[in-house]
Amino acid sequence: MPGVVAVRVPDPAGSQAVLIGVEAYVHEALAAMPAAATGAHRLAGLVRDASVWGLPATHVRVLGGGVSADEVLAAVREAARQASDTLVVYFAGHGLRDRQERLYLALAGADADYPQIGTLPYRTLRDVVRQVGYQARYRVVVLDCCYSGLAGSMSRTTTPTRFELAHALDEPAGGIGSCDGDGDDYGDCVLTSAPATHRSFVPPGAELPEFTGELIDILEGGITGAGATVSLEDAWLLAQARMRGRGSPEPQQFAQNTVARRIGLRNRASGTGSTNAERSSVSEREQADAVRIQSAVDFLAARERKLGADHRKTLNTREWVAHRRGMSGDVAGAIRDLHALVPHMQRVLGAEHLDTLKARNELVRWLGRAGHSRAALRECRSVLDDRLRIQGADHPDTLATRSLLAHQLGDAGEHAAAAREHAAVAGEEARRGRPDHPNTLSTRYLLAHQSAMAGEMAAATREAVALLADRRRVLGVEHPDTLASWQQVAYSLIEAGNPAAAVHTLAALLLHRLRAQGPDHPDTLATRHSLAHQLGEAGDPEAAAQEYAALVPVEARILGPDHPDTLVTRYSLARAMGEAGDAAAAVREYAALLADRRRVLGANHSDTLTTWQQLGYWVGQSGDPAAAVREYTALVPVMKRVLGPDHLDTLSSRFQFALQLGEAGDPAAAVREYTALAEEEERVLGLDHPLTMNTRFQLGYWLGEEGDPVGAARTLTALVADRQRVLAADHPDTLAARHELAYQLGEAGDPTAAVDEYAALIPEEERILGSEHPDTLTSRFELARWRGKAGDPTAAAQEYGVLVPIEERVKGREHPDVLVSRFQLAYWLGQAGDQAAAVGQLTTLLSDQRRVLGPEHPDTTRTHEELDRWHVKPDLPINGIQPEAAVEPGTAPNS
Repeated sequence: MPGVVAVRVPDPAGSQAVLIGVEAYVHEALAAMPAAATGAHRLAGLVRDASVWGLPATHVRVLGGGVSADEVLAAVREAARQASDTLVVYFAGHGLRDRQERLYLALAGADADYPQIGTLPYRTLRDVVRQVGYQARYRVVVLDCCYSGLAGSMSRTTTPTRFELAHALDEPAGGIGSCDGDGDDYGDCVLTSAPATHRSFVPPGAELPEFTGELIDILEGGITGAGATVSLEDAWLLAQARMRGRGSPEPQQFAQNTVARRIGLRNRASGTGSTNAERSSVSEREQADAVRIQSAVDFLAARERKLGADHRKTLNTREWVAHRRGMSGDVAGAIRDLHALVPHMQRVLGAEHLDTLKARNELVRWLGRAGHSRAALRECRSVLDDRLRIQGADHPDTLATRSLLAHQLGDAGEHAAAAREHAAVAGEEARRGRPDHPNTLSTRYLLAHQSAMAGEMAAATREAVALLADRRRVLGVEHPDTLASWQQVAYSLIEAGNPAAAVHTLAALLLHRLRAQGPDHPDTLATRHSLAHQLGEAGDPEAAAQEYAALVPVEARILGPDHPDTLVTRYSLARAMGEAGDAAAAVREYAALLADRRRVLGANHSDTLTTWQQLGYWVGQSGDPAAAVREYTALVPVMKRVLGPDHLDTLSSRFQFALQLGEAGDPAAAVREYTALAEEEERVLGLDHPLTMNTRFQLGYWLGEEGDPVGAARTLTALVADRQRVLAADHPDTLAARHELAYQLGEAGDPTAAVDEYAALIPEEERILGSEHPDTLTSRFELARWRGKAGDPTAAAQEYGVLVPIEERVKGREHPDVLVSRFQLAYWLGQAGDQAAAVGQLTTLLSDQRRVLGPEHPDTTRTHEELDRWHVKPDLPINGIQPEAAVEPGTAPNS
């Protein structure tokens, strides 16, 4: 067992607590829980009490009533930002779960039938606690709700060490919660009122939920003999024992490192005699253990009397009793028994006896189950070394121990090492002539999984593909394990960034799911959704839209039109329609979906607001920026109120609002909005954040559109330097900023600077984007134009002479852009003194424009007038008109 660690009371000045107790619900299937609110307030009083913890009143926030998910997250976010020592988040209320066994914390408007509605997804809460509260030394979440044990499987972490975190943040290691030399003195702990599959209860007539009541009783009365402090683990173990004695669901603990044993609160029973309540609780715990393992204990006692304590059968029975303790839920008791048993077996049977090794394997299992990952790994490696030496690498017991080590490594977050151990086991099984044994195939599945978790996607994909072939051969194409492997192959391809191959795999999987499971099976629907998404990722949004359109009525029939999954598919359908080029259809679909989400989820739900965002975006994309401005004018204040002014979605909506103002013909308003937004983003996100830099790009562009090219050039000059520093000189966004800077330099009256910038930019664009990329061709057009404006018509004509053949090859001779470039070529040939060439170009161009654009088109008329000037007064200087608008961006760039 891990060594004794000191229990410390977290510093109140650096700690924060948020307690949520939801007492009333709208849905008829969710009973009122006044006990939840009572528990939250009682706990708040205790953590403020100096005899327990002593948190300042301003460091404790209690939420209840009709609090929304966003309000909870905002409160947790603010507490997490301020917590440098310990962050505590407590929730009491109803808990719901979905088909994927994900936990949702039910708020007042929760729908018992659709857990995604009116709830706070635990995963979202977990992510906010971890990501915002990264500077906190400890993060503790306490959940008193049904199915709260699901949080354990959703709380696995591969959190870096403090040193790694400090290095990543470019801060001194001591500056973010120095661990005083102990690299494991940090981490997360989750305490839950019940296992993943059990409900939690408020006992009849009780004023507190059962688990919360036990915690409050322990904090108010303390634990006799526990010393000056009560650790989280002590409180959990005592609460677990009491509830087990009553036959209630048993609280669970999921702790990283040794957090649950390192931190605690002051023990009010320190230095006092044993109280009646305490003696009663100890009696309940002993009685509960006795009830669950009584037969095993009686059998052990009989063996000891008959055979003696050192007899091999007695020792094996002791191991069996420990196993029964663990299986009954007393993991700590199992560990305690095995820690006593193993030395005894080593002394009596010998350290290398197979029974001794078996008992040590059992100890590893329960250490891992209790969350003592380091101790479990240390013991498992030692057992494996002994088995390799005594039994050999290919012995079944050695392979079983190696598999156990792989599981422990995976649970500890050491995925690469876990993959290596699984590979070793699979290799040995194959060498033993059992490549097709179910255990071997299962080991290979775990190998692929751990490889993917380790980020080794190429290896994960290879193993998953090979395993799929073997399972098809051994088990059959439509065996559940084969279908699981098929899904694993698709996942590996997706994570490896190969959507085209993922589409092929998912399409094949879908055919077999339809045949084996039917069109209405949840796995079939999930595969169809994944296939549609990957079609879009593979660059075929039209096919994605078709697949989503076919899926929506199926989900509406099976799940219902208002089911969250149906609404998500409709959202994906609208997006795919827009990406396929049908912005009008996207607007129609988003508008209908917005109305339904407002009705089903409420006007302030995050999914409703996201749908509204997309509606505004696609209204603008459909060519109606004025209507888009109206949408964002209504949306932005709502997002500020619901999500907060600093939320990324709020900032994103403000970005689009400013863009649409400019597109609607009000560049001055766009400049004002982007100026204010850039200041906010720099404060919230930092100067170097991609969103901040995109806003600065747009600010530069719209300054130019407003008629301030000097201000635009100044803004873009600073942006180019920052993008070169942050993104690198050859990043596409850096190139886009350089292009816009060159243009604004010319507009600011410095055509020579524009020429220099474009001349330096074009070779970079040709190298990175290609000589025929639209951005490269646009830069070539601008270079030629500014050469002419700088007083070098010969160079301008030469540049257009290079550009036109490339554009004709890429776009076609009669493309509108090519016709504009051909006019420019003719114009600058004339300016350079080559009258004959200019007339020849204009004559050919006029014929093509009459055929393509029509004789009355302004560009046709302009060419005709220019040609007339040459024929009528060839001795006069050319005074043609340049189509300047053709070379300026018609809409704001996206970078």
